[in-house]
Amino acid sequence: MHSEAVVEGSVVTSSTGSRDILELVAVITGMRCAVAARVTRESWVALDAIDQAGYGIRKGTRLDAELTLCKKVKDTRTPICISDAEKGASLDHDYIPATMGFRSYVAVPLVTRDGTLFGTLCAFDPDPRPISLKEV
Repeated sequence: MHSEAVVEGSVVTSSTGSRDILELVAVITGMRCAVAARVTRESWVALDAIDQAGYGIRKGTRLDAELTLCKKVKDTRTPICISDAEKGASLDHDYIPATMGFRSYVAVPLVTRDGTLFGTLCAFDPDPRPISLKEV
């Protein structure tokens, strides 16, 4: 993954294209939940998801954006990478990993070809996973 992923056409809404991308993200990160999400000021909506960790995330799942780290990624246009939330550096929103039940997390902004921020491509897992921004 790169620091920003470009949304081409309807790749994140096409079930075949998005499924392939999410499976690749899961393999690269070792995380069992991978999601392409539309993120607005108020909401986080899963456009497609692979959830083998039991979070209950699937296409159409909606969350309050304030309860997600994806909102921070969207607001700053900066990737976030957490190998182990219990041992990592302090985050602005330390409560989010504990509230959502994950220890590892990675997300990159999704932008359209014209540079408009669309949402995030993220992965997370209840177990720690060794990952760094270099790999992202």
